[in-house]
Amino acid sequence: MEHNLVQKLSHKMKIRMWASCLKPAKINRNGEMVISPHWFIKWGVFLLALVFVAVTVVLLFDPKIKEEAVAACGMFALILGFCSIGAAISKMVINEETIRTYKWYGKKTIRFADITRVESTTLYGGAIVIRSNKKSITVTLENRGIHDFVKHLSRKLGSERVAHASAIISERIRVINSYQ
Repeated sequence: MEHNLVQKLSHKMKIRMWASCLKPAKINRNGEMVISPHWFIKWGVFLLALVFVAVTVVLLFDPKIKEEAVAACGMFALILGFCSIGAAISKMVINEETIRTYKWYGKKTIRFADITRVESTTLYGGAIVIRSNKKSITVTLENRGIHDFVKHLSRKLGSERVAHASAIISERIRVINSYQ
């Protein structure tokens, strides 16, 4: 009974997170479309990092626990902390001329005129890859407003060039609707 409840809750959370791709993209003060990770990803990773920090602190003061366990727990806390910062910083800003991504390692810009291919991949649980001759941008499907972004891409580049991205969004919508 409890296993079934946990399974239902985790499934419901996954579907709600997936459904965020259907939510409209945010628009900033400059009228640009802003795509960013779902709030559950941002806060979930942060809270998990805090749990590992708390467990590490508790284990530090327990003389029965080996140093390796404390070190491993501390490393998980550190890694999750960096992932949390990365998720908080991560966003994509789209205007009429360019697509800009902001990640923990820096900013990347591709002009619509320079886009050579739009592909889809199952990496990261499903993503859209936008390529130019020199750069590529990967956008996961868990981002809020990804559906609006693909529509915008279709208007800018033509539906035939965006067919892979449209297909992966359509499949995600089909899966979401089958569980509701």
